[in-house]
Amino acid sequence: AYPPINVNYNIFCPAYYPGATLIHQVGVHFVEGQITYFGPESGGIVAVGDIARVVLRKIGHKNVWVIEHPAQPALVIPTNAQGADRLFDAFILLPNWNVEFTLSRLEDNQSHEDVIWQSNQYLDQTRYIH
Repeated sequence: AYPPINVNYNIFCPAYYPGATLIHQVGVHFVEGQITYFGPESGGIVAVGDIARVVLRKIGHKNVWVIEHPAQPALVIPTNAQGADRLFDAFILLPNWNVEFTLSRLEDNQSHEDVIWQSNQYLDQTRYIH
């Protein structure tokens, strides 16, 4: 018999893991410096130290966080996603994060895209292999 293992159902098919215990991880999680988001349409993982830029973008009638990091597709998280308030625990770790500016942009219904934070090394060619 196989020992029980934990499998995230969004990533693995439990049929291949006899005795697997499913972990329901839908929504935003912030653990040990890592943001994890799994939603109905997208998902991903990014370490806070790898974040290059945070953008607040309006898509239709919804706001989303667009978290850019080198050599990976951006992580897109709706501002109303389950656990999205945990993102502030992560964002406050970014150097010179401006909470007041972030809150003002969240309340602004006119803007379509705002760069909320950007690393000093954003698009620095020495950080990329290709």
